[in-house]
Amino acid sequence: MNAASFGDITRLTIASCDLAGGNINLMNSNHVDIHQCSFSLVNDVFTAINAQAINAVSITKCECADRDINSDTGQGLGRFVILGGYLGSQRNIYIGDNHTVDYGPRAGAADFNSGEQILSEGNDVRYEGIAASATPTTVTFDNLAPDPQQRTSQTAVVVKGKGLGQSRPVTTINYSNQTITVSPAWNVVPDSTSIVQIAWTTDRCVIYHNTLDGKRDYATRFNNSNSCAMLAYGGCNEWIADSNTVTHMRYAIGVMGLAKHYPDKVATSESCFFNFYANNSIRECYRGCFCYADTATDNTGAAIPRVGFLGNVFRGNRWADLVSTGICFDGATIGVPVDMSLFEHNTFSNLPQGIDFRSHGHDSETANTILYANTFDRGIAASDGSFGANFIATTFSPVLRGNTWIDFPQTYTGVEIDGNPSVTIRTWDLQATAGKTTASTAIVISNIGTTPLQWTASTDSPWLALTPSNGTVLDEHSTSSIAVTCNTVGLESGTHEAIVTIAGGGRIQKISVTLTVGAALESPRQVKVS
Repeated sequence: MNAASFGDITRLTIASCDLAGGNINLMNSNHVDIHQCSFSLVNDVFTAINAQAINAVSITKCECADRDINSDTGQGLGRFVILGGYLGSQRNIYIGDNHTVDYGPRAGAADFNSGEQILSEGNDVRYEGIAASATPTTVTFDNLAPDPQQRTSQTAVVVKGKGLGQSRPVTTINYSNQTITVSPAWNVVPDSTSIVQIAWTTDRCVIYHNTLDGKRDYATRFNNSNSCAMLAYGGCNEWIADSNTVTHMRYAIGVMGLAKHYPDKVATSESCFFNFYANNSIRECYRGCFCYADTATDNTGAAIPRVGFLGNVFRGNRWADLVSTGICFDGATIGVPVDMSLFEHNTFSNLPQGIDFRSHGHDSETANTILYANTFDRGIAASDGSFGANFIATTFSPVLRGNTWIDFPQTYTGVEIDGNPSVTIRTWDLQATAGKTTASTAIVISNIGTTPLQWTASTDSPWLALTPSNGTVLDEHSTSSIAVTCNTVGLESGTHEAIVTIAGGGRIQKISVTLTVGAALESPRQVKVS
């Protein structure tokens, strides 16, 4: 089979086919299974599988490679699956147990903007506006105009204000009253602070247990290829990529929130929200993880701040033998487009640079990036230009805790991150017997910055004692402990409340304490709220 094209299909199975030099094109289709097919690409063929506006599609146990890596005409452009949003939104996609071998754009290929083995692109924004009113299943706007392209598969995405980060399929659009209906219902109903997009997105894509292999020299060959195992290129939400094996790529994982400027529309962003990458094994690549978000501008060049990259989680992944950086951030410096990224329990070995917040010479603007219990080990990588983490002036409020940095000439470079306090509890319920002093319990203070933290502790209630009331936490591996004692002498039976304030590094943490005084009661207990 050279090529196969399908459109407006429901319930289709393509199984055990050998596509010699060709590909599969799938448009506006639902409930499709592509299983145990073999692809051998030639003549710079764009991709093995080209899917647009699909729903409930699985691609499993397929193999993909160039027909002849020694021939200029015997190779494709290194793409296995393209999920294109050009015709509308797509959801519920499963890509599992597939295998690519020595697959990527050849040296001298006409199009080096290629090589993304699993790629979502072409997602677009049709409208963006303030929510004039909303219910659990609707949003009403003031200026919603009919869509001249009349695309039916669309997604509502909250990109600013109350409900930020939610995305829902649009089930109906009523232009007469400028109202959209979504399903399922919003978890948080938008209000007049909310900006909501009507967009074409690629949501709920699962990429599981694939083996994705690029050209053998791509880790070290300098070229402009976009060779990447998994690239969410704007408008991608709620993906899961788990237990994949990636080798020989320029970039192993790419997550990008894109800024778009339309001459006839409001400038906006194609966001990437709440994607999850776990338990992937990555080795012999140039870079490990590339995180990008940009800020749109209007016709005057003024910035339109949007969060383009929110709540993305990287957990338990293993990166080894990287030529450059484990995690790199890139993008705009206006409007905090990257927010609430979590990297935890990942391991990086044999790499010169751990994490860089200034990639490609661009100062990215990030906020609330959490680095928890990761291991970065330079190993056999060269020490010249090596560092554990590089911070810049627009790295806002990062959180570091319990990371291990091994054999880097400098653990932290760039801008120092002020020592800041973090506590593990926000509310504390205590019980005591009238006329007695409770046994001491403890508040543990951590330092989430890169410089020593000088902290103080105080309370607004005389019956609550804190010992000591000040101290120092050196770094992310150290803690301080405060003994808390409640003296109930002179207190009436009933409930008493107090506030404990921990201050340091320009940051304040408050703990609400509730003390119940009565006859002999159970031992003190604490309630932890994250």
